[in-house]
This record gives sequence, C-alpha cells and structure tokens, in this order.
Amino acid sequence: MNESRKPSFTVITGGKEELECKKHILFSTPEVLDQQEFESLCDSLDLRLADVEPLIARRLRCNAKDALERNLVLAIIDGDTDEYNRLSDVIGRRNSLSLKLISSS
Repeated sequence: MNESRKPSFTVITGGKEELECKKHILFSTPEVLDQQEFESLCDSLDLRLADVEPLIARRLRCNAKDALERNLVLAIIDGDTDEYNRLSDVIGRRNSLSLKLISSS
C-alpha cells in the first residue's frame, strides 16, 4: 500500500449511536468534555473553524479560571479589537506587577 495515501474514512470507536450521542453532547454542552475528547470529536467530525469557534467560546465561558484571560480570548473570537486592546493592556500591567488572582469571591 502506498504510504503517502491518507485513509478515505475515519474510524470512530463505539459505533454510530455513540458518535451521535457524543455529537449531541459536543453541540449542546461542550463544556463537559475534557480537552482531548473535545479536540478528537471536532477532528473526527471534520468541523470548520466557524463551527468550532462558538463551542470554544462556550467552553471558555464555563471553564476558564482567569476572567481577564477568558474575556481576552472571547474578544479575539468576537473580533472586538477595542476590547482586546483594553484587556491586553490590563493583563500586561497585572503581569508586570506580578499580581495574581487568589480567589474570585
């Protein structure tokens, strides 16, 4: 077999029913998946970046620990350059002062 050839199909363990269940989870509650499973599902479903961006944004909103960094990435996804520049400056100042968030409450 020619090694330069790519396989013409993707093998997904668990069968079609499990894939449909995971696809439902991916699009309804992507934040519950761990990173490796999230990436694997996106790859196996051949999703376009436009399909993945809202899923990444939802995962960030639910799972990110640092609100400034979360909002910075969301500004990038949303194309909000003013917010990106503002948050980038705030994070730069925070990092230059070696400040850390200990608790959000």
